[in-house]
Amino acid sequence: MSQPSKPAVATAITLPRWSRAVSIVAIAVAWVCVLLYDLLTLNFTDPLDAGHGFFRTLFPLVGFVPFAARLFQPEDIATDAEAYETYTNITLITAIAGVFGLVAYLLIFTWEDFRLLSNIWAFIVGRLVALVAYVAVPLVAEGLLRLYRYRSKLAPSRIALGYSYGLAVLVIIPLFVAFFGSLQNVREVAYMLSGLLGVMGFLLSVRGGWIVNLRKRQKLKLLLWAMVGGLACLPLMPETTELAASLYGFFPGLLSLTFGIIISMLVTQITVFFNAMLALPTAEAIDRRNIEVSSLANFARLLTQSFDSNELTDTAIAITCSVTRSQAAWIELGEGATRELLYGTSPKLPAAVAQALMDARATRQHSISEAVRNNERVEMIGQTGEGRWALKNGTTRALRSVAAAPLRSGNKLIGTLFVAKEQVFGFDREHLTILEVVAHQIALSIEQSRLIQQSFERERFEQEMLIARTLQQQLLPKTMPNSLFHEIHAESEPASIVGGDYYDTIAFSDHTIGIVVGDVSGKGASAALYMGMVKGIVQAFSGECATPKEFLIKVNHALHGTIDHRWFVTMTCAQIIDEERTLRIARAGHCPTLVLQQGKAWFAKSPGIGLGIAKPALFQRTLQEEVVKFMVGDYAIFFSDGLPEARNPQGDELEYERLRAIVERAAAAQPSAQEMRDAIFEGINKFTDGESLVDDTTLVVVRWR
Repeated sequence: MSQPSKPAVATAITLPRWSRAVSIVAIAVAWVCVLLYDLLTLNFTDPLDAGHGFFRTLFPLVGFVPFAARLFQPEDIATDAEAYETYTNITLITAIAGVFGLVAYLLIFTWEDFRLLSNIWAFIVGRLVALVAYVAVPLVAEGLLRLYRYRSKLAPSRIALGYSYGLAVLVIIPLFVAFFGSLQNVREVAYMLSGLLGVMGFLLSVRGGWIVNLRKRQKLKLLLWAMVGGLACLPLMPETTELAASLYGFFPGLLSLTFGIIISMLVTQITVFFNAMLALPTAEAIDRRNIEVSSLANFARLLTQSFDSNELTDTAIAITCSVTRSQAAWIELGEGATRELLYGTSPKLPAAVAQALMDARATRQHSISEAVRNNERVEMIGQTGEGRWALKNGTTRALRSVAAAPLRSGNKLIGTLFVAKEQVFGFDREHLTILEVVAHQIALSIEQSRLIQQSFERERFEQEMLIARTLQQQLLPKTMPNSLFHEIHAESEPASIVGGDYYDTIAFSDHTIGIVVGDVSGKGASAALYMGMVKGIVQAFSGECATPKEFLIKVNHALHGTIDHRWFVTMTCAQIIDEERTLRIARAGHCPTLVLQQGKAWFAKSPGIGLGIAKPALFQRTLQEEVVKFMVGDYAIFFSDGLPEARNPQGDELEYERLRAIVERAAAAQPSAQEMRDAIFEGINKFTDGESLVDDTTLVVVRWR
């Protein structure tokens, strides 16, 4: 049975989306039309009394239409860096407008000969002041709206509509007041309405979650930008009759609109300033985490670009020193007489000093090197007197604390990674955790380099098969997490031509578990190597995200621009909510998820495009989640394209409908997750009549119990 169609979510307003350039041109044309209209009607001497005719009121409204459409359909911000750029741009626009307003007031409106409305030249100057506000206000409004929507707990569509309607009210109501009242009446109404918009802006901007993850240097710049932006808002508050009349005389709605945006901008600058101040104490920790993630991503990328063992060693040692803030690092490979020490680009330690540090006592019975090999876990000595040596200039250098992590390839210990610092007790828990992660990456790279060097002597096809199979087995988890509510069975069978299939488990920020199934485009060792990089990025973001959508957005941001443009990754991420027996699924171009409920199967096909293909903003707009509720005995089946693409001797593919039929037949026996897996592969084997599969087949079965 196919999945019942879901009603589309209706939007309140659907408008064409014009580019920013077209919107600015429309504003400029409207401004010129108003200027020509006033000049042709010789209305420049007293526009307040006679200038509110139908046409001169209509022109500015028409000019606002393209920007109004943009406000109702704004581009979402995808990353914290983009939010920072948006904020600095609107602050810069505000600062430029503020300087212009201050100069206009001090140097123009204070001259008796150029008092506003006194002659045609003062009239034109007033129109120039209005032009600055007319152009700057919608640009700043759009930027503020994008910031308010980013990381908001409210629905982005509601924020867009609410704020856009608020701006519309600021334009329309003063028009009615202007026809029946004076400038003073319009100013009073403008203050009241803009104050309400300012309160809305404060509530939407006070959270400021995008500031937390910025670098310390960026946070310090934010403080400066916030002060500049706040000061720039002051000259734009039309407290004087001249400035207010400039805006009122051009278009009555512009006066209140300017008030509203300036007040919103001012409260935003205040909240940004205090959020940046509050985030400064954690800035160094955030910087360190960003360096760690960036270093791991760069190292993972190097794995796919270089197979030179010396280059890999240099990079591994440099990254290890960077992320642990150590003064020295080295690798011990092998055992006994075959032992080899690799220093890379770390400061050259005398061999005797390195050996003394490795022999330092971690326990009464064992040195730190022996403790790591025996326990296969990270070990640390907070204070040791073994790492002291004399330099050529006569001074003495000492490394007073040392830590070590095992290098494992599969179940085999291939060496040990050592780091040392000059500080006593220089390693905290976070350092040791990241040391273990780096050690895993280094072990993978070392084993990978060895395999590649060996495979150079064989034929190309045999090389890719051996490397890809070895790496894939290291990437896949050995066991899957089960609970009282569900059981999971996963398996990946390599075909004669291997590819980049991958599955894994992750954690979400609320401690629920998730399933990740992915596939790299293409086949062979290159696909497997890219999947190794994907695993590193997936594990780096494990535990940091609240939903599958947020997780895939972060993975796409890390991959975009990192992998070759000819490659991309498809992936499905599902969050298991045990107590509710619910799956939250997000699909980035991967095969649909087969859902079996009460014996009937259908495919969950939430929209989304592959990872690494599109820019973060486009990827975020197209990605959607789907929530599926299950009962006891229901199944969720995740698979790669190797299953529906399996062919029989006649060349026909299995396709989704035959796969669905196989699952529905198997469900009649109420099988376990593993039995369901066996039944699916048995059905595929019967269809192909024993023919070899042309691609890897990965299958993850979740059964609710």
